[in-house]
Amino acid sequence: MKQVTVTNTRGLLLLAQDAAKHRRNRQADWPKLLEAIDPSGRHLLVCRFPHEHVAGKPVEPHWRTQWMVKMDGTDTPATLFLDVGEDVFNDVTRTMEQTWAVVA
Repeated sequence: MKQVTVTNTRGLLLLAQDAAKHRRNRQADWPKLLEAIDPSGRHLLVCRFPHEHVAGKPVEPHWRTQWMVKMDGTDTPATLFLDVGEDVFNDVTRTMEQTWAVVA
């Protein structure tokens, strides 16, 4: 069975905070995110890959991530890209078995 990685809203906000703290290339627009995110949402990691540059300069390796974010008041998720440190990523995410089917 396929595995998926998820986080809750608290975790996603900590990831966004880490991206901003380290001035990484992919960050969230804080006012818009705080206003629109579902406070009790679960957010799905779409992909991640190692990344080692900020503004074209080499930096400590981190993850470039893409998330499907549950927004308040809608069933249509938003896409969010964040560049995040591995430690924070590991602390706030959970990998589990996929328990739903994708219908095309």
